[in-house]
Amino acid sequence: MRQEYFKEAVTKIGKDAVAELEALYDIYDERLYIWMATLWEPEIGGFYFSTSGKETDGFLPDIESTVQILRCLQTSGLTCGKPYEEAVPPFMRAKLVNFAKSLQDKNGYFYHPQWGKNIITPRRGRDLRWATDMLNHFGEKPYYPTPIERINDKKSDALPEWLQSLDAWKKYLDSFDMKTKSYWSSNMLSSQTFQIKAAGEEYVDYLFKWLAENQRSDNGLWEPQVNYASVNGLMKLSIMYCQLGAELPNAERAVLSAITAALSNEKIVFCCQFYNPLECMGNVLENMTKHGTAERAEQIRRIIIERAAELLSVTREKVLLCKRSDGSFSYNPEPRSRLSQKAPVSLGLEEGDVNGATICTNGIIKNVCKAFGIPKIPLYCKADSEIFFDMIENAVKPTKIYAKPDWFDDAINPEKLTENY
Repeated sequence: MRQEYFKEAVTKIGKDAVAELEALYDIYDERLYIWMATLWEPEIGGFYFSTSGKETDGFLPDIESTVQILRCLQTSGLTCGKPYEEAVPPFMRAKLVNFAKSLQDKNGYFYHPQWGKNIITPRRGRDLRWATDMLNHFGEKPYYPTPIERINDKKSDALPEWLQSLDAWKKYLDSFDMKTKSYWSSNMLSSQTFQIKAAGEEYVDYLFKWLAENQRSDNGLWEPQVNYASVNGLMKLSIMYCQLGAELPNAERAVLSAITAALSNEKIVFCCQFYNPLECMGNVLENMTKHGTAERAEQIRRIIIERAAELLSVTREKVLLCKRSDGSFSYNPEPRSRLSQKAPVSLGLEEGDVNGATICTNGIIKNVCKAFGIPKIPLYCKADSEIFFDMIENAVKPTKIYAKPDWFDDAINPEKLTENY
């Protein structure tokens, strides 16, 4: 099935690059989607983050893992070319919708019973985005208006205090250290993209004015060094620029910095370090095209294609660092993903997790194809799809083998939460 796609890709990126592309695809097999299917919770209607989470008391499915798997089904070919909302069987659709709606609070946000409301801003913002995105795909509405819909209700507790006034917003932005912590800062901001939009146009305008003032013209980044961390910051912001319809300044320099980071031999600590540069390339080229520099974007794309074979070879070796023995992938080469955005999701064992697995598969193949300007090449075919959905239909409620770990309650207590979890 893949061979026809590879033949077509030769005309655009060359034989050497396609040979490396085939080698990249060879690291994925059916064990990946079989593992994903085992994470389905049939009574709740969502997916767990990890096997250890599925088997341990206190852990439950979460909306981010659920939507990440749904998106991966679509990109990988398991939906046979259909959008995931059309491909999932009716019983699964009903459970997914009920799961998402059950998480919503009257203030419009979505909270998980295993974590409560004491979650950090990126966790809250991400869950809002994931839940509303999935419900929109299914043509469903949440129970209550979301913060995004409460544009004129500035006094509502749906918007955080820093979005209650423009002065508060300016002070909030000035609290970020973009010169040395652009990734952390950008993650905080990007997780609130649609809340910022809901606050009003003046908040969006000031955000991009502030970002432009802090961006460097020599490398298109917000830090002086070109490395994983600084390009990770670019990735988060490149999404914001695209989502909010703003032109990214110094776009060409930003793409070149992303290429440099992708080819870096810097030690990999987590999978976004090799994924983010690829997404940056695609996002920035898309942004350039939408804002009147399509011809220059194609010239930059040709630079990327000239390095395609090298980029693919290096990326493959980095992805393999996160591959686990059961065919899944972990967020860290040295597994330790107890938390996702400071919320407990696993025991931190040597195992795959949904965030890492979908980044290493869905994220990599989608953004490789996007950056090179070639059609997305599916990983799987109809027979694989039938196996996956058969497993979902016949899934049984997971057995909780392990007791809730001692650190779980501390992890959801902001006063006790540390980076060590």
